[in-house]
Amino acid sequence: MAKGSLILADLGYFAFAWFDHLTDQGYYWVSRFRLKTSYRVLHIFYQKQTPGGEVFDGIVWLGAYRADKAAQAVRLVRFPVEGKARVYITNVLDPTLLPMLEIARLYARRWDFELAVNLLKRHLKLHLWWSSKEVVVLQQVWAVLIISQILQALRLEIAGRAGVDPFDVSMALLVEYLPQYAYTGEDPIEVFVAVGRALRFIRPSTRKVVEAPVIDPLEILPLPPDLVLVREARYAGKQGSHKPPLKISTQPVGT
Repeated sequence: MAKGSLILADLGYFAFAWFDHLTDQGYYWVSRFRLKTSYRVLHIFYQKQTPGGEVFDGIVWLGAYRADKAAQAVRLVRFPVEGKARVYITNVLDPTLLPMLEIARLYARRWDFELAVNLLKRHLKLHLWWSSKEVVVLQQVWAVLIISQILQALRLEIAGRAGVDPFDVSMALLVEYLPQYAYTGEDPIEVFVAVGRALRFIRPSTRKVVEAPVIDPLEILPLPPDLVLVREARYAGKQGSHKPPLKISTQPVGT
């Protein structure tokens, strides 16, 4: 991936050494915070107690004990949603570059990967191979990937014409009925737009609305220019396994 790319990581990848490595290599990342992970607060950008729980945005050291310590300071954000605390960490240290709401929205996009796999394997039948020959397997994979991109483009077109969110257009029904309308000479897009709501091709999505506090930039306490953000790491009892870099990248998040 290009340097400056932003990586969304689930808890299966939660590891101090991996986070430090990504930062050293010039990548940005966002991860959920693993419960019971120790940390020490270095700086508080914003902190407020609300009826639902605490809202916090600040810089921390991961690992407050000698056994396991990350080299790079990271940003920790915490906010309540429906009575439960949502906690994320990232190496994008500037809250104005990556606000709390955007972190929540980005992490929620991980579910889109699961939906993409579901489209390929379940709806387009990629779970069954046409042949054991490599050339045929590759042809099947490329054919399914191309078809999936066409379907996504048609879904966006239908949503745009109907004035709805793309996820309100049922992908399962699009896969099932698009070939049938096309076979009879009808324009599938026009049919979906015209009678989609009546036939439930278009219906309210069950996706949860991503929620997070929106903090006024004027309420954010700036990072002190002399704050030390790098230290010697200790990974799983291996002392001195990471040498601090000369400086920390503060470039904007890449696109």
